[in-house]
Amino acid sequence: MLGELVYESKGKMTGRRVLSVKNGIPILEISVTGSGIMRTNIEVTETWTYRNRRSSHDFTYGEGLGIIKSNDSEELASATGRGIGKSNDSGKTRW
Repeated sequence: MLGELVYESKGKMTGRRVLSVKNGIPILEISVTGSGIMRTNIEVTETWTYRNRRSSHDFTYGEGLGIIKSNDSEELASATGRGIGKSNDSGKTRW
């Protein structure tokens, strides 16, 4: 259903590189690995690669590709993601 939580996860950045700088704003490639739970209580592991562009007021826009694999079988899905994140005082970004 629209607006219903389908998937929740936590991850860590495993890599970062600068792709370009436009008007003083860097565009970064970020690699992330994490784990989460699908709405149906299926535990999964995920790997993502995002392109991020920071905008004003500590907001970041990102889009990328990922794979999500269930921990209890060989089920594998590809995913496309887009999001807006906000950095907190400790420098972490919450999407």
